[in-house]
Amino acid sequence: MHTINGISYGSNHPADLSRTREGEAFTLIELLVVIAIISVLAAILFPVFSQAREKARQTSCISNIKQIGLAAVLYSQDYDELVAPAEMRPFTNLPITWAQILYPYTKNDQIQRCPSALDRSHVSLWLTNPAPAGFVNPTHLDYVMNARAGYCEYYTLAWAQIQTPASLVYVTDGGTQANTTPIGGHYISSTSPYKSTSYLLEDVSGMPNWPASAAFVTSGNTEWAAPILRHTGLTDTLFFDGHAKATHADQWYYPSTPWLDPNQSN
Repeated sequence: MHTINGISYGSNHPADLSRTREGEAFTLIELLVVIAIISVLAAILFPVFSQAREKARQTSCISNIKQIGLAAVLYSQDYDELVAPAEMRPFTNLPITWAQILYPYTKNDQIQRCPSALDRSHVSLWLTNPAPAGFVNPTHLDYVMNARAGYCEYYTLAWAQIQTPASLVYVTDGGTQANTTPIGGHYISSTSPYKSTSYLLEDVSGMPNWPASAAFVTSGNTEWAAPILRHTGLTDTLFFDGHAKATHADQWYYPSTPWLDPNQSN
């Protein structure tokens, strides 16, 4: 209680509040300290948030390729246990992709898109466009399919021919231009050139009895590619037995890799 000019006031008199507020105001140094603390916390937490977001995208990507695997199984049931091929030329000299072949079973273009990929538009000019009757038009693909699953009239694969389906790669994140010789022990890296219109996967030694195909993945050829390390150094990979997981593709991608050859075991 205070008395001013003979009048008593409580502790909440404006004059007292003004003095209290002046005493509680932040100084410039205190504000700078608070800003510095917030900056440090942001620097610590932002990478954590980024990693969590990428993990969610990777999970979504694995879901995509699992659905592709289910569609491939349905295709095989309709075509006498033949594996859904990576490419076909049903009516013209120009091809259609595995995604167009499987579309009647997927009914969804979105599962061909990896959430971590930035490209959404590029489509190979080599493809039949518009597509032949009975097929959807080609679209951009973020995944590449093992060419040894079936390639035009040159390679036809049946499930009975696969020695180790659990270790044979079917579809993977793609695609990049592989090195002709290893750099740091690896044929691909996070800085490998990106091929925006690729849809075929092949290793750097080429397909059997077709050595020239090695040049398809080590050159700027736009349709053939190596895996891409899209998920913080990992590649989401679908295997012939239907399971999918994040893999160290820079370790399994090498010349004559058994991961891509139906006749070898890993």
